[in-house]
Amino acid sequence: MESVYIPIKGGSLHCRIGGTGEPLLLLHGNGEDYTIFQHQIDYFKAFYTVIALDTRGHGKSIKKQDTLIFEAFVNDIETVLDYLHIEKTAIIGFSDGGNTALLFAQYFPEKVSKLVIVGANTEPEGMKKVELLKVEATLAALKGIEIFNPKFWWKRTVYELMTTQLRSASFELTKILSPTLVMAGENDVIKLSHTQWIAQQIKNSQLVIIPKADHFFLVKNPNEFNKIIESFLKNH
Repeated sequence: MESVYIPIKGGSLHCRIGGTGEPLLLLHGNGEDYTIFQHQIDYFKAFYTVIALDTRGHGKSIKKQDTLIFEAFVNDIETVLDYLHIEKTAIIGFSDGGNTALLFAQYFPEKVSKLVIVGANTEPEGMKKVELLKVEATLAALKGIEIFNPKFWWKRTVYELMTTQLRSASFELTKILSPTLVMAGENDVIKLSHTQWIAQQIKNSQLVIIPKADHFFLVKNPNEFNKIIESFLKNH
């Protein structure tokens, strides 16, 4: 795997690229970077050319004091694919990376061959009530702390991705055309009913709920996670 820096206005986007075969783009969740997918990178690079992207504001990608919005993430993906001369790619999106992947697939259906969405939600209320209350309480606290310590701007804007910015995004999931695997854990922070609703909105979709698993089962049980995805990618 090698690091590639793709120029954008104000800086660059970092991604790790390696492997052989058709492209497979990995999109991490908020507050993370490409390393959340280390088990997936190691596994899938034998079958695919893996592109593990650090979302803007995360990892080694551009990080400036600005608001993080999903539309910018979507535009960044288009920039990355154009720079790498990739016309169409499979995508695995985890958590907020799944939200971004859903938006990208609806805006650019011709650029997505297959889609895997893990623990995604299209509105804050898609989270379980207790989890949403925790997020909102943390965001309120961060806004207060930021008044006295501006360095907390990044943490605040990351939490806004789960609330304010998610409410501002316009999801039209019926526009997604690619075969789609919608995944979540039985004990996920996302409501089961919301995950089911996402799958119902996408015409060519398959729903998999992992028993006894939580939001981070891709890290805690990567073998099962990878095999489920490999089967889906090979058979669609």
